[in-house]
Amino acid sequence: MSGRRFAKPTCLLKGTALPFIFFTAFPDERIRAQALRAGAICYLTKPFDGDSLVQGLRAALKKQDS
Repeated sequence: MSGRRFAKPTCLLKGTALPFIFFTAFPDERIRAQALRAGAICYLTKPFDGDSLVQGLRAALKKQDS
């Protein structure tokens, strides 16, 4: 099962506060847009730098606090 296929119904569940960060080897912008629409907080393509990972984790934590 793909991450996008798993994330969409999970994010739609009431009371779900599970943030998704996608790590992928697919730099395709269409796939990135689909993942973000499915509920991803961050979409990182491999190889990714440490700053991008930290920003994604901060976004996930921020969403969890709200």
